[in-house]
Amino acid sequence: FGLGVPVVLSVYECLGTLAIGRFFIKDFVLKEVRTKMGPTQAILPSVIITLLHFLSEGMRACVLVAGAANDPEDGGWMFSLVSSLVCNVISRTHWMDKCLFLLFGDYWRMDNFSRLLMQTKFHGGYPPIVALLCVGVVRASLGHPVVPNSNVAFVTAGIVAENIVEDIIMLAVGYFNLRPAFPTVDPNDEELRARACKSGAIVAKEAWSDAEMEEARTSVTTDAEFLAWDVQYNLRHVFPELPLWAHFSVVMISLFHTLLFLILLGGGLNFVLGFCNEHGYGGVGRGIVWWPLMEVSNPCRGEDF
Repeated sequence: FGLGVPVVLSVYECLGTLAIGRFFIKDFVLKEVRTKMGPTQAILPSVIITLLHFLSEGMRACVLVAGAANDPEDGGWMFSLVSSLVCNVISRTHWMDKCLFLLFGDYWRMDNFSRLLMQTKFHGGYPPIVALLCVGVVRASLGHPVVPNSNVAFVTAGIVAENIVEDIIMLAVGYFNLRPAFPTVDPNDEELRARACKSGAIVAKEAWSDAEMEEARTSVTTDAEFLAWDVQYNLRHVFPELPLWAHFSVVMISLFHTLLFLILLGGGLNFVLGFCNEHGYGGVGRGIVWWPLMEVSNPCRGEDF
């Protein structure tokens, strides 16, 4: 379980990043709509890729905290944090991409979408900490203990420490230039460029099969292919800085889902907020997300309907 959580979440992030990259190239960069809407509209993949990582970190925090809250004697969270630290460092330093490149060659080449995902990891682990602290503040304001047991306090401190240590390691890796080297991509290599800008033969076939593109094919094909190459592989192409509303939206959506799943996985609203000392979901007296009414005089009553 300790190793499974970081591995599953890492796969989720990688597959999500791959999917949004393919969608953006196929349905925007290689489509006529690009000529009508301006340059690359890179806010869309930036927001979605950032949200992927924020939600992943939130789920990881929920699983660890909920496990500690429901089982005060459980110490498996320590192995999970260490596993997450190792997996994230290997991923963020691009050594995982280096290994995959050695195995699969040009069929696995790090692109700008994966680089964007790595950049979001410098601050993506901290919003879940804010959500956990907010729950502690609410519990304290209600006159309840800040945490249901000491194990939850240790888990929260461990999550904070793991994020700080991970970022310190990454700063050290960058300072001493310990990242792996990759072969330079030749923009004049027609085979590589065609493979990259069209995101594979299947995506290219789907992108150019639409009737709306038949008429525009001769006018935008070359231009779109070069732009697709730039968006995916040209390091000089930088995704623009997100506007304030995009930053706010990503953080707020991730916080909302972190709190929601903390309640769902952590034993119900009454237990999370400290009204009850035992976790549970059933009973007339308990207030849950979808049943927000509880008996104030006896909020932990557990009789079934």
